[in-house]
Amino acid sequence: MFLFLAAQDIRKMSAGLLDSEGRLLAFQNFETSPELYLFTISEFLRDHLASLESLEGLAVVSGPGSFTSTRIIVTIANALSFAKDLPILGVENSARLDGEELIRDFGKDWVKKTSKKFISPVYDRPPNITVKVV
Repeated sequence: MFLFLAAQDIRKMSAGLLDSEGRLLAFQNFETSPELYLFTISEFLRDHLASLESLEGLAVVSGPGSFTSTRIIVTIANALSFAKDLPILGVENSARLDGEELIRDFGKDWVKKTSKKFISPVYDRPPNITVKVV
């Protein structure tokens, strides 16, 4: 089973489960904040009778989107991949397609392309995190 994660909007997160052939088993959109992403993922897995131990790999939307939500969801996916020794794939979603649509269109390809590498966030503009003091 593969876990799909996406958070291109600071107020929303999506999670999905794919079988080993890339077919969609479960999908859910959540109204949540980045502080609750990890909890939301845990509840999603529990609600669908899945666990981290049952996962074969991860796919995460690496951007572009909200800087904060993108960094956090990619960090969570990288941490899960590292801690559980799972292959991971970063998926760019410049068109901002719905996560369920992404899975249906590309899920079969994803389960074949995952690797052991870390994923980096993708931004559509330079980050403006702090204000320069002159």
